[in-house]
Amino acid sequence: MGRGAAEEFVLDFDEPDQAGEPDAAAPPRRRQDGPGLPRPVALWAGVAVLLVVTGILIAPPPPGPSWGVGPGWTDAPVLQWSVPLSAPVRGQTWLTVQDDHVLVIGEDRIDAYDRADGTHRWSVADVERCELGDGIPVCVSGPGADAVVSIVAEDGGVLEVPFPGAVTATLHRGDLVVLAEGAADDFELTVHVGTDRDSVRWGALIEYRREEFGDAAPRVRARDDLVLVSTGSLFRARSGEEIPGSWSWPWFDGSPLITWGEGGGQVILPGTAQVVDLPGLGVPAMIDDGSRPPVTIVQSDDYISMDAVAEDGEVLWQAESGWPVVRFGDAIIMGDADSGARDVRTGEWLWSIPGFVSCSCRGNPSGLLVSIHDLDPDGGPTNRRLIGLRVTDGAILWELPVTDDALVADTDEALAILVDGQLTLYSRT
Repeated sequence: MGRGAAEEFVLDFDEPDQAGEPDAAAPPRRRQDGPGLPRPVALWAGVAVLLVVTGILIAPPPPGPSWGVGPGWTDAPVLQWSVPLSAPVRGQTWLTVQDDHVLVIGEDRIDAYDRADGTHRWSVADVERCELGDGIPVCVSGPGADAVVSIVAEDGGVLEVPFPGAVTATLHRGDLVVLAEGAADDFELTVHVGTDRDSVRWGALIEYRREEFGDAAPRVRARDDLVLVSTGSLFRARSGEEIPGSWSWPWFDGSPLITWGEGGGQVILPGTAQVVDLPGLGVPAMIDDGSRPPVTIVQSDDYISMDAVAEDGEVLWQAESGWPVVRFGDAIIMGDADSGARDVRTGEWLWSIPGFVSCSCRGNPSGLLVSIHDLDPDGGPTNRRLIGLRVTDGAILWELPVTDDALVADTDEALAILVDGQLTLYSRT
């Protein structure tokens, strides 16, 4: 999930993000020390200088990269408004919470509701196959030679760009990114100068294996300096250089990107475009505060355990199952039929709670917004709810039930829920 959006509440809330995506899958995740170090390194550098000046020559190691940490959800979300939809939605529908609006994006229309009071502000009809690009919907309507890219502005105005063959599109820093039908069953990816169809920065051929992906057309997204096609093809947005691997589509928005291959795994952390090697089939957490020591949760070679691997390759502990969800300090929260926090050094349980904890996740150790569900006798999700979790001891600070078919979108400050034609907005405080 991304940030600011989600789709069907498969309580993986991947439901993804920035625009929740209906094709989200159950998450493997992990954290890895590597390049592209954010704000903790600047702080450490200052501390190291101070230690040297005062005559203390042994400085602590710098913290690793951090991502996803936000304001705490310590109190129950506050109801802001709840309104019926102005028009029914059809087919795959998803939500996104913007600065001024909550957008309900359906199979063939977009409706904007004022974030302040829920008033219906505008709607756009006859738009299909929408993605978020630069924070606004970019849609493709019409088949083959009649295809049109529609860019929907924050005020509901629409810029239409005729683009024969287009199947999906987005924006990257103002540049139009289009995936169009090519020869045979392949597709052509192009990045343009602004919205000028005839001015192309670069292009690439996307091979499409229908036996693997089916008949549905692939989709495209952009973030940081990256352009990702749902086939797993990943490119650098400025140069068009392809980054080898089959990259994870469900976790593209605001989450670490991962790829697994015969030689092990690799990750690209949020806010960076640098590829970092993982030990084995490592998986990053959705939130990581950069605490040391860095510990990677790795799928074992025999696929029967999850191994906690230190920076030097030593296996610190093993667990029969569970996926890393969040890392704060010495605690790493693992999602499983029963979830909880383990000590990153020893693997000992610090606390546990019944239910499968998953993301989207937001907050900090004082109050972590997560989704949680039970498993029915067939292993399917049931009894879904959002909870506020205190990481230090596993205390559940508040609980908000949601129905199995609810759609949810979230930001650091708000979350929207759509169920049975009723749209509801809650705020963090």
